Amino acid sequence: MTILRNSFLNVQIDSSHGGRMVSLSREGQGNLLFTPKDPLNTSGWQNWGGDFLWVAPQECWGWPPISEFDQLMWDEIADEDGVHVVSPTWNGIVLARQFDFEDLDTLKVVNTIRNIGDTTQEWGLWNISQIPTTYRRVDCELSSEPKVFPYPERVSWDQLKSEAYVVVAEQSTGIHLELMGKTGQDYKIGGVGVEPIVTITTDNMRLEKRWELPKGEVVYPHGCSVEFYQCTEYLEVEIVWPLVNLEPGEEYTAVQFFTVAER
Repeated sequence: MTILRNSFLNVQIDSSHGGRMVSLSREGQGNLLFTPKDPLNTSGWQNWGGDFLWVAPQECWGWPPISEFDQLMWDEIADEDGVHVVSPTWNGIVLARQFDFEDLDTLKVVNTIRNIGDTTQEWGLWNISQIPTTYRRVDCELSSEPKVFPYPERVSWDQLKSEAYVVVAEQSTGIHLELMGKTGQDYKIGGVGVEPIVTITTDNMRLEKRWELPKGEVVYPHGCSVEFYQCTEYLEVEIVWPLVNLEPGEEYTAVQFFTVAER
């Protein structure tokens, strides 16, 4: 376990099961990320929680997640530039993450996918933060009505609204979406964000998850730039970056930020 700390934020990186941030907290406050009591679950996947990096689209690898990115140990270097972790090679590609403070209240994470094989690769980076379902609400703005994924359970958009899992407000640019932290019905939804920010509010803290918008025309692997998966134990707040073609030796970098403040 490697710890990054300043006078405001405490960050813990555990590269023993993927390049994973397992704790993000303000000094004296609890962890904003989900930590499972038992990583084994009924899907056969060992969920180690926290914040981690995959590749998309999912239909190109199915289930369970790619072990080299999600389960196996990543190489780790800690120096004056923060913490740098690098994955094992899978199918000719390597993932890397650099963790460092952008400001007193903000952690910057630089995610990189690199093609070290001998053929062209097309992938999108996919970041997932697991948040305990004790959150009060999650807010974001989408350009249109969300896509409802057919898994893990078939559920309709009308059902999610009528049963108060989500609250929607129409806006000129699309819709303002609020996830209310209600459990009982597992669901996954997603869409294209109007602004590259999701705000997670707890009883006493606010976490802003931001990322840099890509330029020009883009294609998102799942048709979404932001996705949410809600189950009984946690909410996944996910960023999906556009598909990129990588020639042998090329890489693509995507930057994100975590800003923590009091409510």
